Amino acid sequence: MVEDKDIDELDQNGLNEEVSLEDSKEETTDEDLGEQSEEETIDEVFDEQSEEETIDEDLGEQSEEETIDEDLGEQSEEETADEDPDEIPLENSEEEIENTLMEEGSLDGEESEVEKLAEETADEDLVREIPEAGIEEAKADEQDKERVGEEPQPAEIQSAEEVPTETSAEEVKEEKPEVFKLTAPDNLDEILSGICMKRGRKLIYRPNEAIFELSTTVLGTDKNNEEKIKIKNILDAEIKQGVKLGYLDKFDGLKTSELKEEYENDTVYEFAEQEFKRTGLFYDGKKVKVYVFDWDLKACHHVGYVSDESAELLIPYLVDREKYSFDVNGIITGGKFKKFVKDEESGKITIEKGNDGKLGVELDITILNRKD
Repeated sequence: MVEDKDIDELDQNGLNEEVSLEDSKEETTDEDLGEQSEEETIDEVFDEQSEEETIDEDLGEQSEEETIDEDLGEQSEEETADEDPDEIPLENSEEEIENTLMEEGSLDGEESEVEKLAEETADEDLVREIPEAGIEEAKADEQDKERVGEEPQPAEIQSAEEVPTETSAEEVKEEKPEVFKLTAPDNLDEILSGICMKRGRKLIYRPNEAIFELSTTVLGTDKNNEEKIKIKNILDAEIKQGVKLGYLDKFDGLKTSELKEEYENDTVYEFAEQEFKRTGLFYDGKKVKVYVFDWDLKACHHVGYVSDESAELLIPYLVDREKYSFDVNGIITGGKFKKFVKDEESGKITIEKGNDGKLGVELDITILNRKD
């Protein structure tokens, strides 16, 4: 019994030892599993950290590449323009950018910090590009000024000389005044049917045959006539035509020496006291108009009026013009002149030339009982 008891105790101890062994094995297994799970957790942590570091490094490398590309683009723009050695460079080198980034924060941080840092770097680049563009514009202006100051090549000189020649030719054409031409008035037939003048080539009479005589100045020669034509242009054209045809002579055809003797200390007009070919009077019911004929007597032109006082005296004869003969002479007055001044001490005569701008007509009117 004792032995059986001892055997039972041994068996019981063996079982207890087996149980304790199994428990120790289980504990060991649990510990191993725990350690394994911890190792897996650590590995996962390391893996995640390595992935984050890889992402951060990729973003860092990408931002560095973008920064390097921008720097290279800006460097190429700077190399294109002529740099001023005294100017401070606007762009930082790659090392300076990396140092700046290192000072502001490591690229090993979170992704949001990296993006924020990249945005700030881009803003700084934009700010730096603005003054650079202004500098490039200023340099372009300086280059234009230098080009302007450069001496033109022979071809450019030749073209520059040709342009003024063409322009000057055009200016000569534009500055050349239009030649005034005498044209007959539209109502010429009406005028000729009622004008009072010599009816034939000559009117011969004795002084005592005159029943009315009058000398008066034609008014309005400094204005436009009834056809809106400048009367001075008409007078100038008639005078030039008279000189060309030989009816008029400058200064009566006298030479300068003859003028000195005849007009000492006096003034002589270029066509003074010379007459137009023929002059007539026309009464339109209101005023007495004065007309000057062309040298061929084919047309006449309105050159002014007589004064109201003279008109009152003339109208009775003009109304009954068929009863009378009219000798109307138009005498040239004013215009260009020469003045001869004699020095009393030396006896030397000096000639002063001028133009009073008062070219006009004076009338010498004689009315007779009709003879022509």
